[in-house]
Amino acid sequence: MSTSKAQAQTASLARELGCSGSDSLQLLNCLRSKPTQSINAAQTKLLAVSGPLQAWSPVVDGTIVQEKPSVALRSGSFHKVELLLGSSFEDGLISRAKNIKKNFEQLQGRADSKTAFYAALSNSLGGDDANVFVKEAATWFYSLQHSPTPSGYNVFSRALENATSVDLSAPMDVQYLFGVPLGSEMRDVFSSKERMLTLQIMNYMANFINNPNLPLAASRTSFSKFLPPWPQFIPHPGGRGYKELSFTLNNRKNLQSPQCSFWSQYVPALITSTAKFSCETSVGDSGGVQSPTQEPKSIPDASFSLTPSKPKSEKDAYN
Repeated sequence: MSTSKAQAQTASLARELGCSGSDSLQLLNCLRSKPTQSINAAQTKLLAVSGPLQAWSPVVDGTIVQEKPSVALRSGSFHKVELLLGSSFEDGLISRAKNIKKNFEQLQGRADSKTAFYAALSNSLGGDDANVFVKEAATWFYSLQHSPTPSGYNVFSRALENATSVDLSAPMDVQYLFGVPLGSEMRDVFSSKERMLTLQIMNYMANFINNPNLPLAASRTSFSKFLPPWPQFIPHPGGRGYKELSFTLNNRKNLQSPQCSFWSQYVPALITSTAKFSCETSVGDSGGVQSPTQEPKSIPDASFSLTPSKPKSEKDAYN
């Protein structure tokens, strides 16, 4: 965000919160004195008025953010840092969960649960008007995530329920990270094992923050007597280790490898199927250009295999 735009947004926020004055320092002091809830409410109101493309983003100030990210990307001005990457059981659910859940609830009673869920998933991706390839993607997703038994459906159904729960303010890994189970008001909500896991996760993250560039520190050294070593992730088949944030804190390999079949199996089949529709043109006798076929055909009988996954437990994993 440019400095001028940031200043304009700040002025709007200040007016909304009753802060006035031409002096920047006075304005900032007034904003800093406001409660967090008031600032969040004012920001939300301004976003609603200004439209969906409005955002509160970092400012290119020449010090913290030295140049626009697009400029830095083109120039190759990268600052190499260690990254902590993670995957949660609830990843990707929030954006579709409410729509899928609503459709599923409307369809309940009309068919068995698996059929109703597939219809709800298809509707959330566009319904009958969706492109045929979008429908193929829904089929792939459904086939991958569900075993032939009802338990396969139940796992995803429970995840949807968690994602749309009114009292779920944050995913469990985030709650563990910020010590929510350790609060006195949560003593009856979380078990002693969950509180211990919270302490372990907080220690892992604190160690990473304090020593992010320490070579192999998190892969060969246990920082505490109750912290098992963290595996190092190396981008080759033998080095794809990750830490499973469960009570046992197991080290495992090849996180979510079945989900990679979307790219390794489904997408190549999709590319092959759509190749003849991808902007091919032909020149007739008159020299005119004929438009490519508009209506794509569905993917031929699957040239890729889909192995239904076993019911999964609700765990988070990081590397």
